Amino acid sequence: MDDVRWSTGATGTLIVVDNGTGTVYAVTGPFSAGEAFASLDTVGTAANNTEVDTIDLSSGALTPFITGLKKAKGPLWVAHR
Repeated sequence: MDDVRWSTGATGTLIVVDNGTGTVYAVTGPFSAGEAFASLDTVGTAANNTEVDTIDLSSGALTPFITGLKKAKGPLWVAHR
């Protein structure tokens, strides 16, 4: 797990960089306040299979949120007013 960010409200944008393709993604909500997101550099056995997951802060369980990236980096949370 790499680069953990938390949403601060229901509206905002999660910016994610795919370093493997040079692509920047802007994902909009709705989100939950305090929702945690983490980029994972490698998932499973495929070196080019990375993703951004949500983290259950009670159990530590990871749930895929954005999949199919070559090398997930970031994320960055931008709150909307």
